[in-house]
Amino acid sequence: ALAAPTAPPAGDLFTDSQFQIFVPKGFFKSRRKVKEGTLFTSGNLKTAEIVSVQKLSTERLLMDAGVVPSGDLSESWETSIGKPEVVARLLAAARDNDAKNSAGVPSKVEGGSVSADG
Repeated sequence: ALAAPTAPPAGDLFTDSQFQIFVPKGFFKSRRKVKEGTLFTSGNLKTAEIVSVQKLSTERLLMDAGVVPSGDLSESWETSIGKPEVVARLLAAARDNDAKNSAGVPSKVEGGSVSADG
């Protein structure tokens, strides 16, 4: 059975050639003209909430996690590194290891907040 379509989140749809994102109402928008790294940042200065879009190298992400990105990764992908929660933790670690964010609050993956998309 197919799931019923859900209503889009409240806010504005921001469209770029590389991504689309719903930006919550009241958030400022700042697009950067770069091909990789942080592509877009949006935030609410009153609540100190930030949403950003980053483009990362999958190869670099895996290497930083100690996975050699060569050969057939399908078995380890299905059993460990490809699980949504593991990918979320890898992304959070990459964010925290970014020199620009080293003085910031550590990223946290909320239990039950991650699922496979599609």
